Amino acid sequence: MSIKTNLQSARAVLMGASHFPKDKELITLDNVANNIKELNRVFSDKRVLGLSNNHIISLYNTPDNTKIKEELAIAAEAATSTLIFYYSGYIVQRRGQIYLTTVNSSKQQVHVNAISLSELANIIRENESAHKILILDCAYQNAEPNALASVQQLVREELAKLEDTLRTAYIIASSPETTPEIFKLENPSPFTNQFIKILETGSKKEADELSLNDIFDGISEKMRAAGQLEPIRGAKSPQRNHGFVNNLKFIEYKKFKTEGDTFFSKENFGEALPLYQYAAKLYNSDSDLNNKIDFINFVSEANKHFSKLAYEEAKQNYQFAYQLFPIQSIKSKIDTSVERMAEEYFRNEYFEKAKESYEFLVKSFPDNEIFRERLERCKDEILLSELIDEADKLFFQDRYADAADLYQKAIDINPDRRTIRRKEECEFLLAKEKTMRERLELEFAHKQNVDIKSIVNEEVAKREQNLRKVLEVKMKMQAQQEITQELNKTWEAKIWEEVSHRNTTDFYDFYLKLFPEGRYAQEAQTYKESLASKVLEAKPAKKEPMVEKLEIKKEEPPTIHEVIFKEAPIQETFTPPAEEKGDIFNIVEDTKSEGRAGLFDDLIDDAGDELIISKSVAVMDNIFAEVETPVFKTPEKSNPEIDIFDFSTNNGTKVSYKEEQKVPYQEPQKQISEEELWEEATRKNTIEGYMYYIENTIESSHIADAYYYISKIRNRTSEENTTVANISSATSAKPVEETISEISRIQVDTSPNINISADEQDDALWQEARNTDTVSAYYNYLNNTTTKKYREDAKKRISTLNEMEKLNEQREWEHATTLDTIEAYKQYLKKYPFGNFYAKARFRITKLESEMQV
Repeated sequence: MSIKTNLQSARAVLMGASHFPKDKELITLDNVANNIKELNRVFSDKRVLGLSNNHIISLYNTPDNTKIKEELAIAAEAATSTLIFYYSGYIVQRRGQIYLTTVNSSKQQVHVNAISLSELANIIRENESAHKILILDCAYQNAEPNALASVQQLVREELAKLEDTLRTAYIIASSPETTPEIFKLENPSPFTNQFIKILETGSKKEADELSLNDIFDGISEKMRAAGQLEPIRGAKSPQRNHGFVNNLKFIEYKKFKTEGDTFFSKENFGEALPLYQYAAKLYNSDSDLNNKIDFINFVSEANKHFSKLAYEEAKQNYQFAYQLFPIQSIKSKIDTSVERMAEEYFRNEYFEKAKESYEFLVKSFPDNEIFRERLERCKDEILLSELIDEADKLFFQDRYADAADLYQKAIDINPDRRTIRRKEECEFLLAKEKTMRERLELEFAHKQNVDIKSIVNEEVAKREQNLRKVLEVKMKMQAQQEITQELNKTWEAKIWEEVSHRNTTDFYDFYLKLFPEGRYAQEAQTYKESLASKVLEAKPAKKEPMVEKLEIKKEEPPTIHEVIFKEAPIQETFTPPAEEKGDIFNIVEDTKSEGRAGLFDDLIDDAGDELIISKSVAVMDNIFAEVETPVFKTPEKSNPEIDIFDFSTNNGTKVSYKEEQKVPYQEPQKQISEEELWEEATRKNTIEGYMYYIENTIESSHIADAYYYISKIRNRTSEENTTVANISSATSAKPVEETISEISRIQVDTSPNINISADEQDDALWQEARNTDTVSAYYNYLNNTTTKKYREDAKKRISTLNEMEKLNEQREWEHATTLDTIEAYKQYLKKYPFGNFYAKARFRITKLESEMQV
């Protein structure tokens, strides 16, 4: 039974003595007063014990021993349930007896002026029904230094006798080794201080009340941890495990945990967390409490990730929380996170991860048809990718039949145009192979009786190799012609843009000399005559010098593409060049960039970075190194009135012509309607197709669209035109004479390569690219490298430069649109002739010019 249930019949006697004037050897114990004061406060605290102040008797420094005994007897008689006796001061041993000192006690007369422990026991045991609790916090002294028994031994023996005398008593005391110096270390004294702390704060024991044994164990543990002397106790009291005081620590812990559980059950985790954290500080061994704290932390972290669209991290944290406490709202958040992940992966075509997410969702929502359809779509896309990859691998291994089977399976899943064309290429090669095999089998069957199949296979392989080489050369020559024509048109457009921007007769003459039959020749002649008429109005007319007619040593004057490349005839028996640096796939890729389909073009799409496509005239020089290339030179002597150009080829043939050239007769073209023009341009989807529409349209219904598609195609081939753009930008800033002179000095480098190691050549190419630090320079490195030592670095630098170029172009365009003037848009076109806003700039210039004319 707890003492708190019988507070009215409980009494506490607090006795102590701090100074002893009759004996100087008994030094003053100043902390005795504070011991009694603090215990009085704690015993009367309703949270701890709740004794009435009238039931607590303080006998501090009481000089009359008789009065002390009388007060103790009165309290013992009134305490029908529990009597608490506390003493703080000296305990002195004399002749085998233990004495409690009072103010008038002395060591030598302690048997006369002190109270013996046995006498104290006789007073207390008068009330047999009450439970007695004796608490002794003392400094120990020996009145007989030469006594055989030590103080410590006598104290332990006397306490055992006292416990036998007081059968219902519980006795605890400070260590018998406690000296006055140790007693005075703290205020209150060490033993009393720990006793008060246990009463006020409670113990780590998970119980609402603390027994006397719990209190003693708590005091011992704390004093041991602090390196202090541990107390002693008796062990026979039947009340040692009964409740004595409230365990305030555990009561407070239960309060906070209960409040936290209330919020947790309502899923108000933000309010529950601080309550749980405070309870955990009091008792951190509660696994349920710790799990709830971890659960709330996981949910909080998951919510942060979800708000930042980091659905993968959010899902993981929600799952951790759900494993601790399977709450349905958390399961819903897991499903939502997975659904967002699946949508994002599916949208970005990460079908492997999307498949895993949709499998999870199908398990959670088996009736959801959308999730099932998406899952099947992911499986099909994964299978399709695997089939195409394996088929491509078989194709490059010349296993066309196996490749065709896999392509057909891929077509059954998704009839994609590229896959169909790849299958057709396999079938084409298989048909060729079959035809050649059949023919050879017939030929060899009549000639000799040998293993026909073995011979046929060998011959087929040889002829297939020759067929590939012939096909490769034909495609090279075709690509050469097409690229030359496109470069010619691009160069002409760039020069015409600069000429029209300069708007002088010298520049119009320069354009007409280079392109006498060009697309803008009529406009150049018109503008030139217009400028000349304005000059004649301002000045007297001058007699024009006679211009000699064109003198041509060959039948036809060369065009600009003949200056850059000379087409080589295709011979019946072809032997590929010994030092050929390109391959069929380079040519196919270049032609493909202009919208032309080739035999292997789609295979090159998936060949990745292993095939770097030539993007400039310099790389085309390497591809056609064996083709005769003319050198464009300026004449040593020139007539000041008539400009003459000499064209010298590698085989020694010379061609010269003068300023004027005859325009060959052209048959009149049939008038085509606006829609037919536009339909033909969109069908071809090439620069020349859209330019043909612009030149021949009358209604101009689709003029803005035509410029837009031209700009789009030019962006796709911007790297190919880098060299031409550089030539144009270099010539536009100089006089016409210097520009003509520089263009005439352009030569194709056909010098042989120096024999150096592959690593040295690669290092030299890379250093040259680094020094130049342009996109074209890095492409040149990728096109010519053999070891691919710096391939990844070159690709990263190209990406960085392209991004920088895009940002610069965006700023220039914003600046031009802010000014919104013809000069601003022309300045943009001068810097970015193949920019993303080319069509918009040209359209805006035309509109502003028409507004000025009005």
